[in-house]
Amino acid sequence: MASSKRYSDGNGIRITCTGEADLKLTRVELGCSAVKKLPPAGSPAAKLLNLISDFVQGKPVSLPPDVLDLSLFTDFELKILQMLRCKVPRGKVISYANLAAMSGSPRSARAVGGVMRRNLFPLFLPCHRVIASDGTLGGFMGETGAGCSGPALKKQLLLNEGIVFLPSGKVAEESIIRL
Repeated sequence: MASSKRYSDGNGIRITCTGEADLKLTRVELGCSAVKKLPPAGSPAAKLLNLISDFVQGKPVSLPPDVLDLSLFTDFELKILQMLRCKVPRGKVISYANLAAMSGSPRSARAVGGVMRRNLFPLFLPCHRVIASDGTLGGFMGETGAGCSGPALKKQLLLNEGIVFLPSGKVAEESIIRL
């Protein structure tokens, strides 16, 4: 098994990967404090870190799902995350309950929340696009106590994607996918 390498842009993005030319991501962390440690210039890891940075800044980039090491996910988790990736586009959100129903497990909204919480690849498998049924944001990346920016980062990512918010802080109906 190849050894893991961890890189950070010093601005809240940290990636953990294996391999060099055949890069595989094993984790992406957002909004976390980490000392800047850039990968070698021009390497696949450097290109990926730049791509993730562009996405976080709101640029509409395509993130390559083939670099993800999905081996740590269960079949249920993969089903939920792949449904999310394929059916909830940039500029739209879905509730935990509707994602559960869309995935064929209509009584599993809490389990879907657990899958989002354990997601190793936010942005690639866009868990920031999953909200509570009442239009509130719900959690994100283990909340602020885990060294991340939590709901504030989630809201910023959604704003960058064009999600409309009401003055109450809830997501506007036109941004929500309903079944």
